[in-house]
Amino acid sequence: MATYDNKGFNRDNEDNIASSNTETEEPRQDHETIDWDIFQENRSAAKYVKSEEFWKTSEKILTVIFVCFLFLVVFGTALLSRITIHILVWHIKPPELPRNNDTNATFQTKQSLYHVVDETWIWALLITLVTPYGFTMCSSLKTMCLKKTRKIHYKSLFVILILESFHSIGLMCMVFIVLPTFNAPAASVVYLAVLVILPLIELVSTRSGSVNSDRKCDTCRYFVTVFGVLLQIGGIALLCVYMFRKKLNEDNTILVIIFAVSALFISLKYWENFVKSSADKSNWLSHLKWIYQTRRTKMMCIVSFWKTIISFITIIVVYAIQAESALDGVKAIFNLGDTKLKHDFGGHFLGTTDICKTYVPYVVAVVNICSGYICAKAAKTACVTGSQILCFSIPLILAPFLTPFALQGLVSYPDILDFKDCDMFISRWNLESMENMSDSWPLVVGGLLLYISLLFVTSFIWTTNGFILGKTQRMFIIRMYCGIHTDMSLLLNRSQNDKEFDFIRDMERNKRIEKEKKRTNQKHDKCNKVDERSKIYACATMWHETEMEMTQLLKSIFRMDKHHHMIKTARQSNVEKSNLLDYDFEAHIFFDDAFESPRTDEDFPDVNEYVKILIKVMDTAASAVHRTVIQLEDYEMVRTPYGGRLTWKLLGGNSLVCHLKDKTKIRHKKRWSQVMYMYYFLSHRLPNKIDRIVDNSYNTFLLALDGDVDFQPEAVMHLVRRMKKNPMVGAACGRIHPIGHGPLVWYQKFEYAVSHWLQKATVIIFYFSPT
Repeated sequence: MATYDNKGFNRDNEDNIASSNTETEEPRQDHETIDWDIFQENRSAAKYVKSEEFWKTSEKILTVIFVCFLFLVVFGTALLSRITIHILVWHIKPPELPRNNDTNATFQTKQSLYHVVDETWIWALLITLVTPYGFTMCSSLKTMCLKKTRKIHYKSLFVILILESFHSIGLMCMVFIVLPTFNAPAASVVYLAVLVILPLIELVSTRSGSVNSDRKCDTCRYFVTVFGVLLQIGGIALLCVYMFRKKLNEDNTILVIIFAVSALFISLKYWENFVKSSADKSNWLSHLKWIYQTRRTKMMCIVSFWKTIISFITIIVVYAIQAESALDGVKAIFNLGDTKLKHDFGGHFLGTTDICKTYVPYVVAVVNICSGYICAKAAKTACVTGSQILCFSIPLILAPFLTPFALQGLVSYPDILDFKDCDMFISRWNLESMENMSDSWPLVVGGLLLYISLLFVTSFIWTTNGFILGKTQRMFIIRMYCGIHTDMSLLLNRSQNDKEFDFIRDMERNKRIEKEKKRTNQKHDKCNKVDERSKIYACATMWHETEMEMTQLLKSIFRMDKHHHMIKTARQSNVEKSNLLDYDFEAHIFFDDAFESPRTDEDFPDVNEYVKILIKVMDTAASAVHRTVIQLEDYEMVRTPYGGRLTWKLLGGNSLVCHLKDKTKIRHKKRWSQVMYMYYFLSHRLPNKIDRIVDNSYNTFLLALDGDVDFQPEAVMHLVRRMKKNPMVGAACGRIHPIGHGPLVWYQKFEYAVSHWLQKATVIIFYFSPT
């Protein structure tokens, strides 16, 4: 007669399971097992290990190739963007050129020499400047059409429009008035003087304090910022001395004033990244940043459109002021006639020339736009792939330093960019020699001070290696680059603290909860800080899987347990690893039809043979993953209303729970098992307070698995990062493909890919679910 323990399990069956577990203590071997030889080779496991090592080695090689390629793309496009900008600026105030309608005449046969400004170069440079505004408007309109966005805060919008107007006016004056008075190498040095106000903003923000700030780090950053202010002021002062000594214009005082004011206005663009986040509403600048961050979509659309209009108006005003007749100056830039600029602004003629074809300036503009856009996208890719230092920080810091040398080489050998009768760098310009440093030392020393100031102000780009699969809003304060300062805008827009995004999001969520409390007049506990650690619950369904399929699933669970233990150990080592996803792990198996039909002389049924196979292969799977003979601790058995439960303690400290379903007590089959674990976690495991359920649900993930699936921990981490990237995403699916070889498997891989990449994407876009 069978006997039962107080938990409802058949003791005879338990003894059979235990003996079965003991007999299969080691992985099965093809040859006879020797008791004393515990270091026996598992041939299938060894084959798996060799395959895994091959793919890991291949992955490392591909990673090195990818990093090198990404470095070259970021550096090359950043340098190309700088060079093309200076080509466009160069032609805004060109050297003395022959003005002759005979296009077949050579430079030597042309007699009349005039300073001539072709209006096509002006419009090409303007298009280059405003194109990023167009990209931003399109992106914002797309977001507004497809997603729900916050209302506009009009007071904040008014302040932002004023700041952005200053930036546009300063940028236009710098590009169309100041930079054209220099030759290209010198202009690339003056280009660096756009940081003057940023260190001062950071000083004020640091003194006002920030949330969760480290006093020691703030003190160090404070001294670095002070040094950056002094360097920036010293560099600008030396550039002003250079302007006076070289007499670049008839009235150098006006040029120096325009230069200083333009540099001040341009630096206002990047104020957000140098304002510390603070929950104190009395700090109006931090409060303005919070409003702008949470309502950016609509406000950026309006701001971009406004900046386009301001740029267009500014270019008209600039040439109307410079021309001897304001009306003639406006007509000239619209190709309605010629006019002469005032003697104070160089005495150039503004009109059409036959030196270059009409389309050449626009070709240069298109090259600049493409290179700038590719540089911005490649820079973001470097930050989201964990290669920020090698593929973002180093190339973008090198670009401003190497640009003057590259331009000096191009103007020294202008034939490199000589296209038929059109010289990109005109050889007739009387260029300063780099060897003559007696008059140019203020420019050289000032440029070095400005570059060192750039290193100090952007020192935060070296403190992290990026945020894997992070959102653009998390890593960059402003989503789009600047059409003129491509490299420097990316450096200054890189967020100083990636966690600041979470802080602003938490502020918004707390504000919403407080508003909900006031609306419903409910008394809830004070909302504490949400636990940022993710909770991953692996939920697998089983029925009549084979021993190989069960072993395959258990290996995946043991790999997750091992990976979690490595992450936990790294976190406890007091080493900051921002790219490590900290999480808690727990595995559950829901076993359908797990019991035999009870005999007439038994009160409780026995578990079936499939459950016994699962228990038997547990140690086999653990041994294969850890590459040594493993014998797990005894499992815990509990009788439950739906059948029974087996619980193992894994080597990494996590739990594996097997829920044995009795079909006479609960609905069986896979879909009902999924309903069962959804209710189990949503109604039982999550907190019972409604506000805490909402908060913790953002960091709780259910990994739905079949009983025969095989996966790696990196695949799970990739899915979790994708879901954490956008809180609106409710589910994510990795690529699923069958294991095996042959035409049938090839077709299955193709069919799976079509189903996941095309059909489900279409379902999401059109908002319907297939039946």
